[in-house]
Amino acid sequence: MTIKTFTVAPEVVSTAADKVGLYGQSAEAVIKMMARSAEKVTHPSATHRFQQYIMTIDENGQVTNLDIESTQQAVDLGKRVYDKPTDPKK
Repeated sequence: MTIKTFTVAPEVVSTAADKVGLYGQSAEAVIKMMARSAEKVTHPSATHRFQQYIMTIDENGQVTNLDIESTQQAVDLGKRVYDKPTDPKK
C-alpha cells in the first residue's frame, strides 16, 4: 500500500497562523496530516475537506489553499447534486 505524500506551498504555511490558528514549526506537519485525512469534495472554492477546514490540493499533491469553511460553504458541501431547490412559495 502506498501512502500519498503531500507538500505545502510556502504561502499556505505563512498564512495558516492568521487563517486557521496554526503556529510554529509544526504547522506544515499538521497541514500535511489534514491533507492525508481530507475527503475529496466537488465545490468551487475547494477540492478537499477535513472537519471544518477546506483546502485546495493540486494534481501534484501540493496544498495551495487552506481556510475555515463558512456556514454557507458547509451547507453547500452537504447538498447532493441531485437535490432540487425548494420553492418557498409552496
